[in-house]
Amino acid sequence: MAKKGLLDARRIGHRLLLLLLLLGLEKMVSDAEIVKHLISVLKTADLTTTTTTAIRQQLEQDLRVDLSDKKALIRQQVDLYLQHQHSQKEEENEREDGEGEQQEEENEEENEENEDDAEEEQDEDDYVKQVTRGVSDSKQQQQRLRHAKIRRSSKER
Repeated sequence: MAKKGLLDARRIGHRLLLLLLLLGLEKMVSDAEIVKHLISVLKTADLTTTTTTAIRQQLEQDLRVDLSDKKALIRQQVDLYLQHQHSQKEEENEREDGEGEQQEEENEEENEENEDDAEEEQDEDDYVKQVTRGVSDSKQQQQRLRHAKIRRSSKER
């Protein structure tokens, strides 16, 4: 008799479960759906303060499903997500360091080019000054010579 009662309870349980499924009250969610929604929750969550329990509860609320039997899956996926985020940050930091070093090298090259340009400009300025001085010196000499010729010619008269 007890055996028959147990079988009847199982049948009722299965029928009730089937009825709930048909009515959409007990929703079946695949692991892929859980993971997909989990990632969207993690993207908006404050990962410094939240817990896997809080995340699971958020998933249960959003998906309207009891996920107690999916704790291990959720914990595993959260860990994978955090590892992925950590490795992305490391790569980003390495890229920034590389870009920083590259930027420093470019700045040094630019500074050297500017210094070279400044030296060339100074050399050109010095040359122009020398030539100008030479020209003005020669003009002064020419003027002196003219004055001297004028004085000689006036003395000779």
